[in-house]
Amino acid sequence: MKNLSINILAFAISMAICGACSNDSDDNVSTQNAKVLTGINADIYGTDAAITRASNTTEKEPIYVGRLAFVGGDKIVMTSFQRTDNPISDFTYNDIRWKKGGNEGETEGGWNRDNDDSENNEKKIYWSDAENYHTVVGYSIPQKMPTENWSKTAEESVNNYEGQLTLSDNKVNYSSKDDLTKDDVVLTYSKEIKSDATGIATIYFRHALSSLTVDVNIQGFAATPGMGAEEKDNASRVKDLIILKQPYKYMWKQTSDSVETIENDESKADITAFTNNSDGEGSGNGRRFFFHALAVPGLRDAITIKFDVTYPDPLKPTTTITNTYKATAKNVFFLAGKRTTIKINLNHENEKITVGAIYDDWVFKDTPDQGNLDKNSTYLASTEMSNIRLHNEEGLTIDDATWLYMDGENIKDIYGNDGTKDKPYTISTANQLLAFAYEVNKGVMSFDGKYVRLDASIHMQPTTSSTNVEWIGIGSEDHPFDGNFDGGLRDISYLKGKSLFGNISTNAIVEGLSLSRMIGTTDGGSIACVNNGTVYGCMVKGDVSGTTNAGGICATNNGTIMACAHIGDVKATNETDTKAGGMAGENNEDGTILASYFAGNLTATTTSPQCYFNSDLYTPTSEKKWAKPTIDMIMQAFVDDLNFEITDSRTKQNLRKYQFIYQPSEYPSLVSQQKNVE
Repeated sequence: MKNLSINILAFAISMAICGACSNDSDDNVSTQNAKVLTGINADIYGTDAAITRASNTTEKEPIYVGRLAFVGGDKIVMTSFQRTDNPISDFTYNDIRWKKGGNEGETEGGWNRDNDDSENNEKKIYWSDAENYHTVVGYSIPQKMPTENWSKTAEESVNNYEGQLTLSDNKVNYSSKDDLTKDDVVLTYSKEIKSDATGIATIYFRHALSSLTVDVNIQGFAATPGMGAEEKDNASRVKDLIILKQPYKYMWKQTSDSVETIENDESKADITAFTNNSDGEGSGNGRRFFFHALAVPGLRDAITIKFDVTYPDPLKPTTTITNTYKATAKNVFFLAGKRTTIKINLNHENEKITVGAIYDDWVFKDTPDQGNLDKNSTYLASTEMSNIRLHNEEGLTIDDATWLYMDGENIKDIYGNDGTKDKPYTISTANQLLAFAYEVNKGVMSFDGKYVRLDASIHMQPTTSSTNVEWIGIGSEDHPFDGNFDGGLRDISYLKGKSLFGNISTNAIVEGLSLSRMIGTTDGGSIACVNNGTVYGCMVKGDVSGTTNAGGICATNNGTIMACAHIGDVKATNETDTKAGGMAGENNEDGTILASYFAGNLTATTTSPQCYFNSDLYTPTSEKKWAKPTIDMIMQAFVDDLNFEITDSRTKQNLRKYQFIYQPSEYPSLVSQQKNVE
């Protein structure tokens, strides 16, 4: 990274003179602590999500919508750079610009100050000190975005910027991946930036818009003379897919890493979506077509999609018929930096159309095996040990193992992983999760120093009405779980019986778990009955009960609960001497609860929210400092408060970075933003 020409000593002297007459007073800041910002590293979140794996399938390359990474010639504008707490004017900077080296289209080459854009770039930037966090706010627009599509609209203490999707003849037309890239603005708003020992700051940007995928599944075509079922469906095509009358203007208020919709009758246009495979996929019972576009974030009461379907004329097989269809989805969210998938199923036989929406990561990953995995292997029929085989059984090979087996002197899973950090043991089915529990509970393997990752969502039983399967828990007092478990923010649903983990040891970490549609646990916790380690970045939806201790996350906590959320009621069922908590039924002296929230009611002799809680649902006799009414808990400001509290603790413990995200009219959800802290 190039140093810019300025005399550091002269600057330090001038700072000392300014400090003597400045109105700012801070005993912790001096010119001796000041450090020059020598450079930046920048990256874009949302393009490295792992593809779900299965042992007997071939992974497909994900579809990247928009910008994958910064390339040569890209520019970043730091609209604000200052210390987070008690900023000092002498160390506050605005409109500092950087440019990425290398030729256009290349990712190689570092970032240098863009001296052509602003006189501010002739000066060095100095951290106010080397220890405290700094706030960095900024944006990067694509190189090919038209100038009129991005502009500053106000000269205030907080500037406003207006942007828009690219119009052509009053329409937004995405005919290629390149068209999508041209509109993909990325933003950063972080209160937790520090430099490394050399003065380089690492800054992460997020997609400001929403990624939109439309998945059209067509089936039930009339038989064509001389054509079988497979041939008739293979001959069908979907084309010219248009999302009607969508907002195309947005505003960034420089107070977050997302944008707001500018919505009026003059700011709506039809959006034509791009498909990377015009021939579609599948055969026989149906054929699927995927279309991609960008959308302005916000809630749509209704979204209407028009598309054409072309298929052979049953009476004249050599000619085709084209019909135009419209499908409408109600109450659809478009979330900044996330992907909304509109799923349209068209039964051509009876012309019936069904429409739904799902929400997940920015990158589109169509993994065909996942549908079969969900239907065939992700719920438990029983928790009997006879259903699985453990790795220490004599003669067990990869061909008859449930999950782990002995490969020479090494213990591997059936996917070839050895449990190291780079190759964690992978769980993709419910029976493998059961095998994991028995490996620990029988004392066969504690997983000390090993890594385990959940790689598929799992139903503990088919539906909430099928309540015959009661979970056994992973780990006990005699044989606790002692490893690292990463849930990947995948979902485990319909949990009944014991907590997912029975006992988590002192050095263990359980993170990134999502429990939903819980039927109810009985031993007092959802994630764990007893936690002596770290439960981090977990989200639970459903009721929890226990006899004496009951908590939204753990029955008893002797370790750390951080960045967790529980939405549901908690009840301790004994008539006397019971405890119920938003996070833990009993949070002992060594227990720590940080940056978490609870939304539900507590029922016990002694109750304690222990974290932020919904005061419209539960009224405590104490700890009212954590009270938040519903309207406050669904606002961006609440998300910002939670995320700011996470920073120090997870950095000290070298934990992965989880953050809560804002969801319109919903409680905050969780995302994992990087594999490891920097």
